[in-house]
Amino acid sequence: MMKKILSFAITLLLILTCAPLTLHSAANISVGSASLQLNGIAIQSELRSDWFINALYLSNKSNDVDAIISDVGPKRMEMKVLADNLSGRRLKRFWVERIRNNNSPSDVLALAKQVRTLAGVMGQNFVANDVIAIDYLPGQATNISINGSVNASLAPELFNLVLRSWVGERPPSVEYKAAILGETNFDSLLSRYQSIQPSEARIAFFDKQLQEEIAKKEEAERAIQLAEEQKIAAAKAAEDARLRQLAEAKEEERQALLAAQAKAQEEEKLRLEQEQQAKEVAQDKPPVVEIPAGPSEAELAAIKSNYRRSIVRHYTSYFQYPSRDLIKRYGANVFNRPKKGKTHGTVNIQLEIDRDGELVSGGVTKTSGEKILDEAVQKALFDAVPFPAMPSELEDETFSTVLPIEIPAPSF
Repeated sequence: MMKKILSFAITLLLILTCAPLTLHSAANISVGSASLQLNGIAIQSELRSDWFINALYLSNKSNDVDAIISDVGPKRMEMKVLADNLSGRRLKRFWVERIRNNNSPSDVLALAKQVRTLAGVMGQNFVANDVIAIDYLPGQATNISINGSVNASLAPELFNLVLRSWVGERPPSVEYKAAILGETNFDSLLSRYQSIQPSEARIAFFDKQLQEEIAKKEEAERAIQLAEEQKIAAAKAAEDARLRQLAEAKEEERQALLAAQAKAQEEEKLRLEQEQQAKEVAQDKPPVVEIPAGPSEAELAAIKSNYRRSIVRHYTSYFQYPSRDLIKRYGANVFNRPKKGKTHGTVNIQLEIDRDGELVSGGVTKTSGEKILDEAVQKALFDAVPFPAMPSELEDETFSTVLPIEIPAPSF
């Protein structure tokens, strides 16, 4: 519980200590302490409708995708809404699909929970003139702000996954990618881009939303703190009661000793001898070891084994054999003579799942020998979220395991 409080405090501190995200109208901006240059501007259209006018800011202008991705300096992706209304439900699916289409399955799977969190934050109901900024702060975070309010602080590695949705192998369009890379003149778009600013009402709306979220987390913290204080108070009351009982018992013992002193000297001597013998026996008696309640090691091993099987059963219904991709690579005769490491095999997958069954991370630890089969397994694992929740008997916050995924030889 204290780990969760500390995690939230660190995240909140990161948000508050980063340089504030100000709405701007200049071609050069600042992110943190770095000055960034406008690299390119492009209009992003979906379903024959203009959704956003987008801009990419870098420390140094470049049209080299690999250089931009590998650049360790601060960066910003900024989007200004052109459409009158954009549905949050549609945008949530849109961002997951864009990221998956432009990144390897292994990269997406390694940051599975972060990708879904980003999609949730970006899945808002936006209106024209809203401004979304995604800032890369090296070694710190990927910050997402909406109309100037920092709404989320996520892993820094997430930024390049999002950036590839603009400049990867499957961008919104070839023309769009060229414009973002600064390969075309964007002077005609610059004045339009600079003129778009959110209304005061929309700024206040997202600021209020952020404040409510902070207040909610603070209230949860106070509830946790109150519960801890009540727990401490209850423990103190129980200890006080125990000490009172001990004091009363000692007083009764003292009274009994006083009464016993009135007896004959011989009886007193005998009593003292017996008491001394009893003390010696008590000192030699081994301490009583309380065995904590809970499942044994063998029972825990069985619980973990059953949970692994439930994960595999759940995953199996999501796996789709990549027949089309194998035919595309090897030709229609690939299945005439199935070959292990080509049409079938075993993939070992490392998974980390949280208590609610959400996939925290994953990756291939042993390949089947065929990249197409490996990627099909990873795609299915991402789609299978959420997995069955962790059994209550397991105390850790996450469950890590390596699963051998058997891909049988195809039969037609």
